[in-house]
Amino acid sequence: MGFNFSGLNAWADEHTEALNFYTEAVMANSVVPLIRERGTLLTGVKANTIKLPKLTSTAAVQDGDNCAFNASSTSTIGQTEITLKNIKFQGTFCARELEDYFTAVTLPAGQIYTGLGRAENAIVGDIQRVIAKNISLSYFNETSLFDGYVQQLKDAFGINAGTTTPNSGGTAGTDTQGVFNIVQALVQNWLADEDLAQEVIGGRAFILMSPLHVNYYFENLRKLQGDNGFIQAQLGALAGGAQSFVHQGTNVRIYALPELTSSAFIIITRDLNMTMAFDLESDNTRLVTGMDQYQENMWWTLRTKYGVGFRNIDASNVRYWGAAS
Repeated sequence: MGFNFSGLNAWADEHTEALNFYTEAVMANSVVPLIRERGTLLTGVKANTIKLPKLTSTAAVQDGDNCAFNASSTSTIGQTEITLKNIKFQGTFCARELEDYFTAVTLPAGQIYTGLGRAENAIVGDIQRVIAKNISLSYFNETSLFDGYVQQLKDAFGINAGTTTPNSGGTAGTDTQGVFNIVQALVQNWLADEDLAQEVIGGRAFILMSPLHVNYYFENLRKLQGDNGFIQAQLGALAGGAQSFVHQGTNVRIYALPELTSSAFIIITRDLNMTMAFDLESDNTRLVTGMDQYQENMWWTLRTKYGVGFRNIDASNVRYWGAAS
């Protein structure tokens, strides 16, 4: 007689690769590097609110064919308020639960656990990635704990340039909601202003949009112009990992931000206008772990404090294409 395996299940190797976890795709935080490059990044803010000064001056042209002194200038000093919010992420794990599955092989010998064994680094690392994503999304999209950039734009007056859903410009690429056409309209609006034209020409204005809208931008542009050298050079740079490119014929740089995917906003603003304030920037990545007083459950916590805002939120400093409310 041969072997009788009727009382067994077919063998499956669950142990050899027990630590080789495959994790889901998680967006990285790309906002802080952008604000550091083009905005105003403040650290060491312990207060719940910080006020930042702003200045507007006038100086009228006068007839100089006289000896009179006529004061004709005004300097208006104002303040912008940035509100910070205490934020936390917390959770617990019972290491003993890992004993019931293939993950048992990741635990050390004995019943006194001081962590999650060999799987701890992978689990904690994945949590940190998810926290980084959620923090980054909150900068633009939070509406419950505080108002992110998107909600602040919606609440502002006179800065909405259009509300239709951006696309690739239709069959001929000429539809007004084509992303290239939207960008062109935003830039031309500022070029028509004698003050903002200098910001555009000097490279002190930039545009934010989602990666999907970057794709639409080039689809729209290729419908209008075909495959010229400019388009091919920009596409080559993006394929090589570049996160930004320059709008055709201008000095306006466009940045791709996954954080804008859900809002579908396309934003043009000036350098230093977008502001972010922290108590301590490193708090955003400082995940603390430990065991409870009974040495039964591992806990983890991350506490941080931050706020976002604009130094000036009017049509001379920022405009956007997207939902008005």
